[in-house]
Amino acid sequence: MPEQPTHTFFNSRCAECKTPFGAVPAGQTVTWRLTVPERLGYVDPHLVLTKDREDPVHYRMNFDGQTPGVNHFVFQLAPTTSGLYFYHFDLYTDFRKIYRTANGEGELTWVNGLDWQLTVYEPDFKTPWAARKAAIGVLEKGRTAYTANAGLIQLREEISKYLLNFIHTEYDPNGEIIVTVGGSEALDLAMRALIQPGDEVLVPEPSFVCYSPIITVCGGTPVPIVMTEEDKFKLRADALKAKITPRTKALILPFPNNPTGATITKDQLQKWVDYANEKHAVIIYDAAYEAYISEPDVPHTIYECDGAKTCAIELRSFSKNAGFTGTRLGFTVIPKELKSADGVALNPLWARRHGTKYNGAPYIVQAAGEAVYSEAGKKQTGEQIAYYMKNAKYIFDGLKSAGYSVSGGVNAPYIWLKTPDGMSSWEFFDYLLEKANVVGTPGSGFGPSGEGYFRLTAFGTYENTVKAIDRMKAL
Repeated sequence: MPEQPTHTFFNSRCAECKTPFGAVPAGQTVTWRLTVPERLGYVDPHLVLTKDREDPVHYRMNFDGQTPGVNHFVFQLAPTTSGLYFYHFDLYTDFRKIYRTANGEGELTWVNGLDWQLTVYEPDFKTPWAARKAAIGVLEKGRTAYTANAGLIQLREEISKYLLNFIHTEYDPNGEIIVTVGGSEALDLAMRALIQPGDEVLVPEPSFVCYSPIITVCGGTPVPIVMTEEDKFKLRADALKAKITPRTKALILPFPNNPTGATITKDQLQKWVDYANEKHAVIIYDAAYEAYISEPDVPHTIYECDGAKTCAIELRSFSKNAGFTGTRLGFTVIPKELKSADGVALNPLWARRHGTKYNGAPYIVQAAGEAVYSEAGKKQTGEQIAYYMKNAKYIFDGLKSAGYSVSGGVNAPYIWLKTPDGMSSWEFFDYLLEKANVVGTPGSGFGPSGEGYFRLTAFGTYENTVKAIDRMKAL
C-alpha cells in the first residue's frame, strides 16, 4: 500500500483504471475510489470535478469501509454532457489536496498540482426516423407484450425478403431466422450450442473484444490467429490451418473486421467454406458491418458461397447500420442443413436453447427493426451509411497525407493506424487526448496483437471529424 492516498479509478495515465477504453458515453455512471491511510486521522474527502471552461463542482465522497491501515471512499456520478473533465480530491478537514503525479499516482500536497482527466462523449449513432416512428407508434398503442421467442414473424419475414434479394436464396422465417437481443446474444447462443468443455474455437486477432470471453465462459478455449500489417490484416490460410487440432470445433470469421476494416473476397471465403465442410467444423460468420461493403468482390453474406448452408451460422446486428446500439437488436441465420462435427443438427438445438432461456427482444425494438426494411427506412439508413463512409474517407486520406500507416475505411467505418514513434496504444491515447483533445480506441483492447495500433471511428459528425483529423495533422 503506498504511503500516500491513491486514486484507483479513471486515472487517465493508468491503464488498469480505464474502463473500458478511457472514455465513457454521456449518461454512464462513473465510479471514483479513493484510499486514505488511517494514519492521517479523520478526513473528509471531496471529489472536485471541473468541466472544461466551467467552474469546479465539489462532491462529498462516501465512506466505503476499512481494510488494514486504510480507509476507503467512493463516489458515483453520471455526467450527462459530453466534453473533457478534470478532477482531483480535496481533504477538507486536512486542508490538503490529492493531485496526480507524472506517473499517475496520487500525491498529497498543500499546493496545486496536476488533475486527472475524464472524457465523456456523446455517441453519434443516429437511428433512422422511420424506425423511431414505428417504435413510438407501437408504444402508443400499448403493444408491449411478450413476442414469440424467435421474434416477431413480421420482422423475420422482412429479414427473409432482404436476404432473398441479396443472394437469391430463401430462408424459412419460421425456422431458420431467429431474432436476438443484439449480435452479442447471438454469439453467446452459437457458443452454447456448439461448445463442450475443452473444445477450441479459432479467433482472428485483432477482432471484436467479446469473442474470446464468450468462448471462455461457455467452457471453450479461444485460439488466436494473428493477422498482421504485412498481410494487410488479411487472414492467411497457412496461419489458420496451423492452429487446427482435433479439438477445433468452430472458426469465427468477422468480416468486414472490427477494428482493422479488413475484408475477405468471395473466392477466399469459398475456400474456407470448402475447408470447413471437409473438416466438419462450423464457421460463425459475423456480418455486423455488411451494410458498409462497397467493393464488388467482397461478399455481403457467407451464403453467397456454395456449400455454406452445411457449415455456417451467420450473425447480424442492427447496431451499426441502423443505430440500434442502445436498443439492441440482431438476428441469426441458422440453416436446417447445418450439423456439428458430431452429426447433431444445430437448428433444433439452437431453437430449444433460445426458446427456453430467452423471452425475446422487446416488442417496440422489433417493430423499429421491421421499419428499417421499409422504403423510408432503407433510404434513411443508406443516407446515414454514406455519411459515415464520407467521414471514413476523410480520416483515411487525412492521416495518410500526414504520414501515418493506415488501413480500413473502405468497406467498414473504422480506420486502423500504427502508433507513431514506437508509442504503445495507451501512450498514443494519452498523447492524442492531451495534445489534440481527440479520443480513439487503443489497439491493445482488441487483443495482444493490437498493441502498437489505434482505432478511429467514422461514427461522428462530419464537422467534428474534420476538426479531429486537422488537429492530428497539426501535431
